[in-house]
Amino acid sequence: MRMIGFLCLLALCSGLSGSEFHIGVYLYDYAMTRTAQGYGKDPMQFADEHFRILSRNGVNTLHLTVNNRENFEKIFLPLLKKYQIKAILQLDFSYFKPETAWTEAHENIRAKEAGQFIAAHQQEPAILGFSVREEVAHKDVHALARYYQKILEHAPGAKLAIVHSSLGAARDMPVPDPAILGTDRYAFWWEFSGNGYIASPAFSLNWLREQAANFQQEAAARGSDFIFVVTQGGWVFVTDDLPGTVKRILKNAPDQEKERFVQRLREYAANKQNGWNEFEHEGKKIYTCWKYYRLPENCLKAAAWLAVMEGARYFLCWSYNPMPKELAGTNLETVARQVWVQKRKTKPYTDFGYYSLAGRPGKPNPQLAEFAVVAKEIRKFESLIMRMNKLPQSPVTTETKKKDFNRAFAIPGYNGKVIVLHNADVGIWPYDSKYFFDAKETISIDEEGQFSGYIPHTKPRTVRFKVQLQPGEKVFSFVDKAELTAAADKLYAITVLPGSGTFIFVGKDGEFNKLKELVSNQE
Repeated sequence: MRMIGFLCLLALCSGLSGSEFHIGVYLYDYAMTRTAQGYGKDPMQFADEHFRILSRNGVNTLHLTVNNRENFEKIFLPLLKKYQIKAILQLDFSYFKPETAWTEAHENIRAKEAGQFIAAHQQEPAILGFSVREEVAHKDVHALARYYQKILEHAPGAKLAIVHSSLGAARDMPVPDPAILGTDRYAFWWEFSGNGYIASPAFSLNWLREQAANFQQEAAARGSDFIFVVTQGGWVFVTDDLPGTVKRILKNAPDQEKERFVQRLREYAANKQNGWNEFEHEGKKIYTCWKYYRLPENCLKAAAWLAVMEGARYFLCWSYNPMPKELAGTNLETVARQVWVQKRKTKPYTDFGYYSLAGRPGKPNPQLAEFAVVAKEIRKFESLIMRMNKLPQSPVTTETKKKDFNRAFAIPGYNGKVIVLHNADVGIWPYDSKYFFDAKETISIDEEGQFSGYIPHTKPRTVRFKVQLQPGEKVFSFVDKAELTAAADKLYAITVLPGSGTFIFVGKDGEFNKLKELVSNQE
């Protein structure tokens, strides 16, 4: 089976999921229903309001949990059909949990429940696939494969889906192969074990690109569609026990190093530096830190375009969760106090999500607005994207290799190569750091989870590149639907917005004239 998958990759096997590029969000049915009740709204009405928002902002695909099967039938399935949105369904009622008391009898019951549900819905045009586990531990991939096999006994032909957090787990995952396979990568982050530093936008985008390339190979080897998931939201942790937290995270470090780290973090918090802050509560200090900051302008676009460039047919954001009424009108300090009071007895620190792609009522939500822009940009090319198969080498070399990137693709039935060009030069930020900011670099993240001091680029940039041409080949722009001409230095040039991408073709006139009709003329 693995050899078949590998040969399929070499033979440029075509995609599984039609002509629509899937771009969207993770959505949790139980959170939507619970939040509706908090606002005193009918769950169907509340969900309809948000489906309308999602549709208007370019979402055509959801990774949707099914916690309550009755609510799925009455609320979410009708809304998927109404707004012509597709979904991968995460079956929470049959979620694979070998880390708990997971007996064979329990597994058989859950597999039957999952299989019966899948069999009843797998022919629905709105349903793309089914997930019964995300981020499985490497040690559990064989157990998950056994669970998949049991489900397939009840639902033959079921399209299973999974995203991995471990490349080792993805590589060693045995048959049966999922129809949709990929990863979720959370790059715009703060790293505790890295001494409290924050990843710069450049580091984050480079890491995302590397991770996408690695996991895409595993999907391609299995003939699976590649799904790439990123977070865009603000995620915070809170603690009143900084020494205990450091001891827990840096458990193998020398005591002196832990003490120095605690002192450094206290200084960060006192100065509101590197994502840290502190509050007083009942005579105690509470420390908070932005574990993930919201994607700065142009970075959500960049993440989506690099996913396309690395061969994804799905790009999803984790996650879209309307903020509960009791939190919507508050601030970070108030919420942090509430979390600390609720959780302080269970462990030294706890995480909580403060911002999702839904934003906060009455507040600007630039990330959702940018999502709408990039969805429109990419979907112009979706008929190309869904036919493309990634090649190991590209005939294109960009002049600025650290800002501009490209990958080459073949389309079965056509001669020539489709090239995705990506302008990853998104903006400028304090210290122009390409990696993690060091301890001396004062970085801050504001109350809204936005990275302070970041200045986005706003104008298109000219991307210059060389092309290795075979006899009779030319270079064409799919945007202008015209031939590009090299300058005297043999470099071609095309303008690309910051964070965005474009498509060019290397081949002969006749092939381009056929392929260009696949690109939408809509602006």
